[in-house]
Amino acid sequence: MAQNKFEYQLNNTVTGQPFFWLDCIKPNIEMLKFLEKDKNISRRILQNSASPEHLPTFEKDGDFYVLFLRIIEPDKKSKTDSVQELTTKITFLFNEHRLITLHRLDPDVIKKGRERLQKNEFSNPMALLIFLLTKSFDTYSEALLQIEDLTLEFENKVFRMQEDQTLIQEGHYLKRKVSAYKKVLKISHDAVEEFFLALLKKDSKFVMEKEFVEEAKIIQEKVKKLIFYSDEILETLTGLVNLNISLESQKTNMASYKSNEVMQALTVFSLFFLPLNFIVGLYGMNFSWMPYLNHPYGFWISVILMMSVSFFIFLWLKRKKLLMGL
Repeated sequence: MAQNKFEYQLNNTVTGQPFFWLDCIKPNIEMLKFLEKDKNISRRILQNSASPEHLPTFEKDGDFYVLFLRIIEPDKKSKTDSVQELTTKITFLFNEHRLITLHRLDPDVIKKGRERLQKNEFSNPMALLIFLLTKSFDTYSEALLQIEDLTLEFENKVFRMQEDQTLIQEGHYLKRKVSAYKKVLKISHDAVEEFFLALLKKDSKFVMEKEFVEEAKIIQEKVKKLIFYSDEILETLTGLVNLNISLESQKTNMASYKSNEVMQALTVFSLFFLPLNFIVGLYGMNFSWMPYLNHPYGFWISVILMMSVSFFIFLWLKRKKLLMGL
């Protein structure tokens, strides 16, 4: 069975006290009971950490500062568009002696943190926390860059006017995906801001060095930029989807216009031939006697009559401007 719990120790260069990081992957009931009893974490916080639908929030639980975040779930290949399917939750519980992380998967964010900690690259716990939070939001940067590439492909398909029945569905899927990311980022920004404000309060037991205060501001600014970035992509996608719908409507209108032109031509031709057919049909009846039937100039009289009828029909159509475009 794969190991689902890691514990590390590093020295806090600020306080001189040891600091522990307990990383729990897919914690089971026994692990949650241990955390509740041994680490004095409330059951409500642990239940929220296990809930797959819990959105990013900040809470204070005893001496723990609790931050729920959602990161882009790795290796997600199916066409999903909901927050729960696109992202996975990481729970950070932080105090002056300990960092506890709880998560269902083992994402690269946490793996990289463990690797760097084993190489003694973190001078104090705040450096570790800043690294994990930065890498968490980097997952959104990568995901939004991928969607931007897909948006460019979608744009090319729209302007090439491809005969693809799934093109509108593709555009709406990308819109829903970006909307889900934007929603999580907006909520995450508020949660991270509350988290750092709580750490900087006078009654807080943390001593944040100036460089980490600046790093905290950089993280908050990064989230704002990601929200703005997702807004831009969403606006572009909305315009492309509407343009695609307009182009499809234009195609339908052009087909309808051509169909109307054909019907107009057929109508005009029928106006010419209907009276001629009437005359031909009249003289085609099998009666023993009909006017001009045996007349020596009967044929030419009928031809002149039919030409006269056609000529008057032509003049009438021209006067009504029904011959334009034919």
